Amino acid sequence: MIHLLYTVIFAEMALILLLLFKTPLRKLIILTFDRIKRGRGPVVVKTIGTTVFVVLLSSIYSLVNIQRRSEDGAVLNPTDQVLASKHLLEASLMGFVLFLSLMIDRLHHYIRELRLLRKTMETAKKQNRGFEDGKTTSGEEVKALGEEIAALKAKIKTLESESESKGKELKGAQGETEALRKQADGFLMEYDRLLEDNQNLRNQLESIGHSPEGKKEVKHQIKLTNIAEEMIQNLNEQMDAFKITMLFIVVALVCAFVPAFSVEEAEANLLWNTCLVKITPKCALDIVAAVFENGTMPDPCCNDLVKEGKMCHDTLIKYIADKPMLIAHETEYLKKSDDLWKHCVSISKSA
Repeated sequence: MIHLLYTVIFAEMALILLLLFKTPLRKLIILTFDRIKRGRGPVVVKTIGTTVFVVLLSSIYSLVNIQRRSEDGAVLNPTDQVLASKHLLEASLMGFVLFLSLMIDRLHHYIRELRLLRKTMETAKKQNRGFEDGKTTSGEEVKALGEEIAALKAKIKTLESESESKGKELKGAQGETEALRKQADGFLMEYDRLLEDNQNLRNQLESIGHSPEGKKEVKHQIKLTNIAEEMIQNLNEQMDAFKITMLFIVVALVCAFVPAFSVEEAEANLLWNTCLVKITPKCALDIVAAVFENGTMPDPCCNDLVKEGKMCHDTLIKYIADKPMLIAHETEYLKKSDDLWKHCVSISKSA
């Protein structure tokens, strides 16, 4: 028993020395202790430690019994003295074994903590180095971000000014829309009035058609009126979302086809009817849009207009510009019509 205890003590002392100094075996010993402390290792170590501690208490108890016998006045024989010395030595060795075991456990624990702290310190140093290296570039990045922020602020101010201007334009457009709506209502009223006048004149023509001297003229006026009504019906079928422009054409056609009672007016209406028969309603719509609404004139319509001659062009523009709601700007519209005619002539020549 004593030899075993001495062997354990020397082994523990050797382990302590190996753990204290950095040797090639130190890492192997640490790995071995790490494996022992996993799984069932701690239970086995605790069991052995408890057994040794119980044996230590038994040795102490035996030693105390021998000491009590000597205190009672009994003379200790040599055997008792040897047993007392043996128990004392065993108790001392077992206590020393437990103490060294505790020292080894604590050394292993602190060495592991030290290794973890060193790894943490190395990681912190690397991060610190990276942070210090990033300081040089962070200044440039901050400067670039400041310039970008200044540019964005300037852009925001520009967008705010544009937004204000767009708001003003929107208000102006709303006002123009309201004016156009009122103008369209006026055109509708004018259109209804002209239809009513046309019907009245037709009735008058029928009433005077019974006289022999007016039969020929009545037939001519009825023919013109029928052509006007057919053109109005075709235009009504082709009317689309562009309602205001279509109303211009309808007003112009109705005004042109109203029956006249004089030969001169009948000849003018005949010329007007002849032009519109050769020029399609779509082209007439484009002509009115180009002059009165600053629209564009397609090339095919330009070619048809030049082919029929400037008289048809002037007749169309004058009939519409002479209306009460447009007569205030008649000069301006006639100038636009001249520019449109020159443009169409140049396109026709290039073609």
